[in-house]
Amino acid sequence: MARIIHLVLFIILVFVSISCEDSSVDSPETISCKLLSETDSNNYLNKYFYDGDNVDFIERYNSINAEEPYRIINYRYNGLNKLNAIDVFNNENILISTDSIYYSGLGFLKEVKRISGNGNIFQIEKYSVNTSNDITKIEVYDVEDGEEILKSTSSYIYDMAGRVVREELQLAKTNYREVINYEFDDNKNPNTYNSPLLIFKKNNVVRKEQNYFLSDGSTSSSIIEYDYEYNDEMYPLSKSEINSDKSGFINYYNYECD
Repeated sequence: MARIIHLVLFIILVFVSISCEDSSVDSPETISCKLLSETDSNNYLNKYFYDGDNVDFIERYNSINAEEPYRIINYRYNGLNKLNAIDVFNNENILISTDSIYYSGLGFLKEVKRISGNGNIFQIEKYSVNTSNDITKIEVYDVEDGEEILKSTSSYIYDMAGRVVREELQLAKTNYREVINYEFDDNKNPNTYNSPLLIFKKNNVVRKEQNYFLSDGSTSSSIIEYDYEYNDEMYPLSKSEINSDKSGFINYYNYECD
């Protein structure tokens, strides 16, 4: 009986060993990419700079041939590595505005206060999020003489994969409303940097159906489709609008992959 038990244990150990070897061989290598630059058909250029996995600052150029950026967007983080401020500077390094970002006690995105270069709060965005910290509603308020005046409300519905499939915009004090439905591919999104303010951060939109409900009671609609080219890691290298008034407009993306 002891010999039989030892034989059974030996067979189990051999099977487990082979299974582990097979799993290590079959595991694909994960390659991640960081977005370095983005250009478009109008020759605008964005350059992205990182500190680890966080975007440090973005330089915006009004031409790919421009020697200096016309805007520098600086990202600041708190001690918990959460984004807590976005500063916008002009080409003379003068502060234009700051987005000051606030979180709830549980760490969920709560509010953004938009502050002018001279320190005045001129707009506030109030956020609702789901348990995955995905944005489900944004209320935008203009601040006039210290009073918050509701400007618009946007709401977002997600699918099981965490992608926005429906967006609704309602302007305050009017009947104007927009309803937009989205369809996606299964490839990687070019927004590789971490930001709680990103909404379209998973996969890529391939179809956008826009429905407009105007204040006079009339309606209109349009459909835009997008075509992509990808690199070997399935990040988009280009994005083209193929059936809109901007048909032929292309965005180009450049990455660093490791």
